[in-house]
Amino acid sequence: MDQVALGKYITGLAARKEPYWKEAVLGESWPVARSGSKVVGFCQIARKDADQSATIGGLYVDPEYHRAGLGRRLVDTALNGLNRPLTVYLDVAKDTDAPAFYRRYGFTPDGVVETPQPLRDSGINIPFISMKLELS
Repeated sequence: MDQVALGKYITGLAARKEPYWKEAVLGESWPVARSGSKVVGFCQIARKDADQSATIGGLYVDPEYHRAGLGRRLVDTALNGLNRPLTVYLDVAKDTDAPAFYRRYGFTPDGVVETPQPLRDSGINIPFISMKLELS
């Protein structure tokens, strides 16, 4: 049931992608994928210099562009743009393809976290895991 709700939530995000995502990423220093003038993906990343860490807050690729390598290129660009050494953190839905995607980069599980508030507000309560990657 929660997986169906998560699918509907993600579909809703995709439906409002333009201009919502364009507005969300313009002016940011996040890696952005474009098709012409259309924003088709981005990797939201924030560096915290004080504790030598960074957080991937989100990776979005327009469903029309899935399985084309955009997600990998966006994450590669985000990670390559970081000064080292540091630890990169992220939270992902446990029962999706996301944990395996990030494990290919060397991310390892770092505990269970509560379902993010926006999802809970939408009636979705699925397990999330925290993952981390040490970059030297």
